[in-house]
Amino acid sequence: MTPLAVTAQVVPDNTMGSQVIQNIQINNVLSDRIDAGQQRGNNLFHSFSEFNINSGRGIYFTNPTNVTNIFTRVTGTNASNLNGVLSVLGNANLFLMNPNGVVFGTGAKLDVKASFVGTTANSLKSPLK
Repeated sequence: MTPLAVTAQVVPDNTMGSQVIQNIQINNVLSDRIDAGQQRGNNLFHSFSEFNINSGRGIYFTNPTNVTNIFTRVTGTNASNLNGVLSVLGNANLFLMNPNGVVFGTGAKLDVKASFVGTTANSLKSPLK
């Protein structure tokens, strides 16, 4: 019998100070909560080498006061496999960028009160100059 591969759920890449609080109950779902990151104005930035959500689990981003946009990038070489709940604990827009892919599985649930953008782009540019 071949053992099943275990994919790391969320691994910060240590560039933005993102913190992962693991295995806590949020909205009756065993979850990881994403805290800290770097705030610039109304924007909060996070960066991960791996970003996946296993079936039956959740990932919840904290939403500090005055943050309207949460930008999350994945710098590793794997696609993000989302099979559980992806959420923001507040009203911020959530942007998820992984150039290697973003895959929503059959158990995926998006729980974002504002807008969500998932992209396989490798950068975003402001239209403001």
